[in-house]
This record gives sequence, C-alpha cells and structure tokens, in this order.
Amino acid sequence: MKKKEIVEAIDAWLKQPIYWDGVQLFERFSTSKFLIDYLKAGGEAYRKTMLHKELMKIKDALSLEVEQEETETPDEIKTGKQEARALMDRRFALKERARVLYESGVTEGDELHNIAKTIMQGINPRLDEIEGIESFWGANKFLPESQEVAISNIADLVKRRNNLRSYVSRGTTDPAKLEAWKSELFDLEKKINAIQNNS
Repeated sequence: MKKKEIVEAIDAWLKQPIYWDGVQLFERFSTSKFLIDYLKAGGEAYRKTMLHKELMKIKDALSLEVEQEETETPDEIKTGKQEARALMDRRFALKERARVLYESGVTEGDELHNIAKTIMQGINPRLDEIEGIESFWGANKFLPESQEVAISNIADLVKRRNNLRSYVSRGTTDPAKLEAWKSELFDLEKKINAIQNNS
C-alpha cells in the first residue's frame, strides 16, 4: 500500500472510528508488537485514546513524507503518470473491443491486427518506458540523461524475449496475437543485439 493510500485509510477511519477496525489498521502499519498486543487486549477508553493518538502519529508522519515527495517530483514524472493512466485506459478499451470481436466470431482481420499492433508496439513499450523512468527516479532521485538508461536492463529484455519465444512456439488460436508476439520478438531481438554490440 502506498503512503498516500495509508493516509487516506487512516482519514477514513478517523471519520468513523470503530475501535477494532482501527486496531486492524494499526496492526497493518505499525512495527510495535507491544502496542499492537496492548491494543488488541481490550477496548477501554484509555486504549481508544491511545489508538487514536498512534494512528494520528502514523498519518502525520506519512502526510509529511507524501507532501515532500510531491514537491520534489519533477514535472516529467507527474506528466508521465498521467500519460500512463490514459494509456492503460486506452489499452483496456482496445482489449474490450478485441474481446467483443472474438466473441462474435471474428478471429482475424485488419481490426484485430491493428488492435494487437497498437497495444504491443505502441502502448506497452511506452508504458515500459514511463515505468522505467519512474523507477530510475525512485532509486536515484534524478532523471536519466537518456530514456534508454531507464528502460528495461538487458536481463529484463532477454527474459521477455525468451517468454515470447515460448509463446510463439506454442502458438495460439488468435492469429492477431501470434502476429503481435512475432513482431515484438523481432523488435526485441534487434534491441538486444544493439545493446550487446555497443557493450
């Protein structure tokens, strides 16, 4: 659970402070076994006050961290997150369209091919790129000089290539999907060869 989500969960509890729900919440986010056991032992007024105080401490500390992270986060990361959400929505809509086509008996054709191609060659690589840049920022607190640095390392690319090889060799009843896998596999082979030749 992300820090912001923890803050939101505590806020929701504060609006309706049911003791045992609060104890479960505290147990999830606290490292103090002594306090957890103490709060689990009963619901007297003093324990209720202590639970409220301890959850407020967690909330205040995390709220400060979230605020600092949001002010430090570069615009490129913020816009990347917005773009990723839009791309995931688009990918979902395309998959739904493909499912409807497939269920109506369409198993091949330009529309299915274009859907698979858009997802595999357009949306997924861009999502990987955005995720790579976010991961790089999270680990280093500065942005990479080139996007290639942030994208998957060679081990990740080889793993994906090997998965695609097994998908292609096993085959599928969906010709558009098979074509997309072959296309992505071809692109990955080129990328891996380029990285290996430059190293």
